[in-house]
Amino acid sequence: MSYYRKFTSIKVRIKFTIFFHKNVLQGWNGTTWVDLTTSGTGNAWGTGPNSSGQLGDNTVTGASSPVSVVGGFTDWLQVKSGSSSSIGLRSNGTAWAWGYNGRGKLGDGSTTNRSSPVSILGAINNWTQVSMGSLHSGGIRSNGQAWMWGYNSKDRKSTRLN
Repeated sequence: MSYYRKFTSIKVRIKFTIFFHKNVLQGWNGTTWVDLTTSGTGNAWGTGPNSSGQLGDNTVTGASSPVSVVGGFTDWLQVKSGSSSSIGLRSNGTAWAWGYNGRGKLGDGSTTNRSSPVSILGAINNWTQVSMGSLHSGGIRSNGQAWMWGYNSKDRKSTRLN
């Protein structure tokens, strides 16, 4: 026994927008993940929990849809996340951080949580890479120097490594 079905071909036009993202990452934020991405235009976006301001949208409200990192910057090269905080590198070589600031991990000279980006280490503008851990952060400057700030348990890091 065989079956035969006749299918009719139809044309369907679908309109949609594609967002091209680079540097898509996920980072642990205590109890769940936060996603950060930079778009092809240099905008930074985040989704997930936000109890410490780690999405950088000037709130502490979590987001299930992407929210823009505030500040009006459209030249993000990198965004990274650590435990309840985030860090970003802009095309002008400045590094910015936001979210949980325990032990000074945001590098702004305070321990106050920030829900929008703050400049790291007095607006030094020659960072080439940045990274964030659970209670510390770090970066590499264009002269090759590696810098770390935040928690220093058991001498695991120095303020500056040559």
